[in-house]
Amino acid sequence: MFLKLFQDAISHVNLMHLSIGWKSFMFVVDDLWLSLRNRNAVKNCTKPPPELEGTMTQETLEKARSYNLDRSAFGLVYGCWQQVTGTAMLLYGFMPFMWRIAGEYSPLSGNTAQAITFLVFSTIIEVFLETPWSLYSTFVVEEKHGFNKQTLGFFIKDQIKKLALNVVLTSVIMSLLLAVIDWAGENFFIYCTLLVVGISVFMFAVYHDYIAPLFDTFVPLPEGNLRTKIEELAASLKFPLRKLEVVRGSVRSSHSNAYFYGFGKNKRIVLFDTLLLPTDRPSFPEVEKDEEKTANASTEEEDSKKDSTEDTKGCNVDEVLSVLSHEMGHWHHNHVLKGFIRGQVNIMFMFFILEQLSETPQLLTDFGFAPGENAKFLFLMIVFSHILSPLNTVIGIAQTYLTRVYEFQADEFAKNLGKAAALQRALIKLNQDNLGFPVSDPIYSAVHHSHPTLLQRIRALKDKKEE
Repeated sequence: MFLKLFQDAISHVNLMHLSIGWKSFMFVVDDLWLSLRNRNAVKNCTKPPPELEGTMTQETLEKARSYNLDRSAFGLVYGCWQQVTGTAMLLYGFMPFMWRIAGEYSPLSGNTAQAITFLVFSTIIEVFLETPWSLYSTFVVEEKHGFNKQTLGFFIKDQIKKLALNVVLTSVIMSLLLAVIDWAGENFFIYCTLLVVGISVFMFAVYHDYIAPLFDTFVPLPEGNLRTKIEELAASLKFPLRKLEVVRGSVRSSHSNAYFYGFGKNKRIVLFDTLLLPTDRPSFPEVEKDEEKTANASTEEEDSKKDSTEDTKGCNVDEVLSVLSHEMGHWHHNHVLKGFIRGQVNIMFMFFILEQLSETPQLLTDFGFAPGENAKFLFLMIVFSHILSPLNTVIGIAQTYLTRVYEFQADEFAKNLGKAAALQRALIKLNQDNLGFPVSDPIYSAVHHSHPTLLQRIRALKDKKEE
């Protein structure tokens, strides 16, 4: 029934042109209209909001404005580049061309080997096209505002490791998916969903121990007042804390964060070293010289500037505890589990749509493939990347709304623990350390920001702020 209705609806429409039209529409609405609205909101805020009087100086506001406008300008140009190249690739048959090349150079015969070769070639080309933008973002925009801590050598090694890992994981996962589709036959969407659930759980279990250390250095938080207070907080909430670690985020950037992960009673908390005051930061093992900017590479003026700014960044013990109280609020409300289940339901629905459309030849011919092609991979790529694009946009906006609700719930949890004042200070300090601008366009924020704005969170925390 669904298949017949869909085929009737698209019989007089070119699906590739429809996809280009939708993505062009979203580019105009999102990348242009909403982004320009937000730029105007940033430009028009000329003094700190009343909620930040006494905590945000005019100088800090101007620095934050400059940083956000620079990022916005970069995003606008990058968005235009993506739209132009994406449209050109569709119109000039890049996907069919790459599919033929993959067939010619695949080391093995068969659709699966051709699909893996296609993915490898496409990933390499994508890295080639995206790396200049990453370089500019890191070494121009972030560098200008004092956030970049990487050297070129570290950046290149990082990109090579990411590329290798991406190729290996994508190849393995896609091989398994295509094998399941061929094996399962009818109702393959059920078995594909079970496979994705299994892979997600496996990756969640092994990521921190085996994959994350390939890119970052983790050490235990040393004994001291901060560790004792965190362990006491976890014990009081019956949070099953097994490990308490610090990640050396400062070797990449001065942006800060904290998170927890793990199954059941095997929870671990990870703090970015940039979240902590310099006196609370642990010492890390030696890293290769090109992985950080050594003192010898800085002038005396740069060193003095770094000392005067970096030493004031980070949160004190009470503020770190308030941030972790917020994170434990996510655990208390099972936000991670709810998000995981929601994601798997969405994946199941996408595979269901794929199964319904996998016998529709027009999907292939409209995107430039030969009518006789019989590769499930092509259907998967077209359905997931193009046909479901409008639905994914709606789901993304709904997901953003839910995550904002979850953030308010986690703040409420911390507030009920008596951490409202400390959490307010921490949010303000982290916002300023990261040069976050306190004002955003409300529509832009609703679509793009997974967290409520700083002012929204402060107002909610003040409702029950402890005296």
